[in-house]
Amino acid sequence: MTGVHLGVHFGVHLGVQFGAYTGLASWLVGAVLRASRMPNLSLSAGRRSNRPAGSPPPRKSPARAVWLEKRLNSRDWEIISTIDQLHIVTGGQIERLHFFELKSAFRVRARVLRRLTDIGALVAMPRRVGGPDGGSGPYVYGLDPAAILLLRLRENTEETARIPAGITRAPRLQSHALAVSELYTRLAETSRDSAYQITEFQAEPDCWWPDGTGSHLKPDAYTALVAEQFTDHWWIEVDLGTESVPVIRAKFAAYTAFAQAGIPGPGEVIPRVLVTTPDSARCAALKRALSSFPDIAGKVIHIVTFDAAVPTLAAQITTPIPQKGHPNQ
Repeated sequence: MTGVHLGVHFGVHLGVQFGAYTGLASWLVGAVLRASRMPNLSLSAGRRSNRPAGSPPPRKSPARAVWLEKRLNSRDWEIISTIDQLHIVTGGQIERLHFFELKSAFRVRARVLRRLTDIGALVAMPRRVGGPDGGSGPYVYGLDPAAILLLRLRENTEETARIPAGITRAPRLQSHALAVSELYTRLAETSRDSAYQITEFQAEPDCWWPDGTGSHLKPDAYTALVAEQFTDHWWIEVDLGTESVPVIRAKFAAYTAFAQAGIPGPGEVIPRVLVTTPDSARCAALKRALSSFPDIAGKVIHIVTFDAAVPTLAAQITTPIPQKGHPNQ
């Protein structure tokens, strides 16, 4: 090996290239940030206007973020944080993550999502069919630009590389994104009755990592799972069977080269890569493709069906927690 311990990391390629906002959205970010620095405008106080009391500011105005903040409760913030983390979710996934303890979970979830959509915190988009994304509702949910701006204000950052919620993705890309959200949802559900905790989960592009050659590894997600004295780091690649085997081989080559170079990744270890497939036939085909790579590839890259992904991750938590600056040997 290279002296750098193989951590645990699962990677799934969504194939979605998320870019920074341009045009109006970028202007709004800057405008709200500039406004937040003014003494007469903060998250708790807005400018005077001639609008009737209680009426919302124009939907795409910087003041809308300030108006929105006053109308959110703690559960609303949890939902917004989840969607900011995953970028796009189904109503069923939100229900399983945030309303699972309620007897009337479906009804309460529907009412809450409708209210958050009505006040401009969320955007409801037509749902495409396909992918292991759980549920069959007619809509998927992303963050409204006002909610994104509000998050950036709270985080005191000018970051703009977030997904424009109003963009309706092509069916294949939406299915990929929802598959990552579904994997996270299943991982969270399993963790409630398991010994591990999810300490970090990032969807792309937040999980992309420099590969040491001036480019980046671009997994679909990254997660860190902790149980007692062990932590596992995984990159995740969610394969829906839409890419050719040569394309997948190129991804295998990139992860193998990273491991051979001994470059530490998240957690100061080399994360492992979990590749999920839609069925056993695709799983067997990708395993045959992986078999032609050096032995280290088989240690780093693990290929399973999508339904086996969470059980595999839960069973693999065996890596001691690394000390920063001192990768495991």
